[in-house]
Amino acid sequence: MGYRDRGILSMPLNPKNTEAGYILSLGVSAPHRRNGIASLLLDNLIAHLTTVEHKFCRAIFLHVLTTNTPAIRFYESRNFKLQSFLPYYYLIKGRCKDGFTYVLYINGGHPPWGPCEYLMHYCKALCNSQPFASRKIINLDKSEDLE
Repeated sequence: MGYRDRGILSMPLNPKNTEAGYILSLGVSAPHRRNGIASLLLDNLIAHLTTVEHKFCRAIFLHVLTTNTPAIRFYESRNFKLQSFLPYYYLIKGRCKDGFTYVLYINGGHPPWGPCEYLMHYCKALCNSQPFASRKIINLDKSEDLE
C-alpha cells in the first residue's frame, strides 16, 4: 500500500498476515456497458477474496477520478465506501486531476478505530460475556428483589 492508503485498515495483531486487494483498473468498452460485465467481474473478485485461502484479505480498495460519476455510482451501489480525497492524484495529458479512494471491507476487516470505537467494542464484549451482570446493571431482571 502506498503512503496515502495506509489508513484504510486498522492495525492488526499480526500485520504480516493482513492483506488488501487493489483494483488497478476495471473497464468495459462502450458498446458492452450496462450488460452486467463489470458486476460479474467484481462479484468474481469478491467471491475469490472471501474464500478460506484469502481469509486474511481484509479490504478491497481502488482509486477513481472525482469526475467519473458512473464509476463512483457503480462502486457505491456495490457497498464501497468513500475513504479519502486525493488532490492532484492523477496526471492526465499533462494536467493534474483529483481522485477518491474507495474501500470495501471483507472478512472482518474494518476501518481504523478511534478511542470511542475501542470503548464501544470492549463494552459490548463485556456485556456479551457477562449477561447476568449486565442485566443487573441495567435492572432488567425484575424477578429478583432489590434490597
